[in-house]
Amino acid sequence: MSMQSVASPEISLAPPKRNALKHIPGDEGWPIIGKTLEVLADPKGHIEGNAKRYGLVYRSHMFGETSIVLLGPEANELVLFDQARQFSSTHGWNLILGRLFPHGLMLLDFDEHRLHRKALSVAFKSGPMKSYLAKLDEGIAGRIARWKQQSGEMLVYPAMKQLTLDLAATSFLGADIGPEVEEINRAFIDMVAAAVARHADGARRQRPQAHRRLFLRTDPDPPRQGRRRRSVFAALPGDP
Repeated sequence: MSMQSVASPEISLAPPKRNALKHIPGDEGWPIIGKTLEVLADPKGHIEGNAKRYGLVYRSHMFGETSIVLLGPEANELVLFDQARQFSSTHGWNLILGRLFPHGLMLLDFDEHRLHRKALSVAFKSGPMKSYLAKLDEGIAGRIARWKQQSGEMLVYPAMKQLTLDLAATSFLGADIGPEVEEINRAFIDMVAAAVARHADGARRQRPQAHRRLFLRTDPDPPRQGRRRRSVFAALPGDP
């Protein structure tokens, strides 16, 4: 089966007209900004308040778009299982994550998603998982030993976050990554931050784009010890 035969169809979706969803209960708030400020101020309270007022399915307007919110286990099953293939991950997530993670697994639809998920599943079989666990145990034990040798107070959250990032970088890129781990960790943090900051300024948009090129590129001149930089995204279609 070729990649082209399972590629997500290029369907052009136009936003619905403002009055097309009026039959769904809800409140779209102010023109242009809608309910964005309320959502940013108290996202949990906003959802709970609307659910109490309008029910488990309601209409809202935030971040420049009209949205339909579906709550509850039945709604989650309908959307996430999507046996009828009525919901598109590509058109849902591409506006937010497409520039940073083009053709990422979460952004693929239907047969194309299934094909890539099957290819990636090899890394999560029993053998590789046992190898990951051994490396994690080794890394955690070593880091805890270093913590015990430190004098004075230690901030737990930053230390745990750094440990998690270091272990993830080692798992994905190999134990010989060396000093590059700091650059990789910073790139990952900035890319995730940009993914959730949809309306970031130009500088915040450009920095993650440069970081993504760090993950993708292979240096023409191999670094020390004859090792070429590997790309964690090398297998994804559309990457150089």
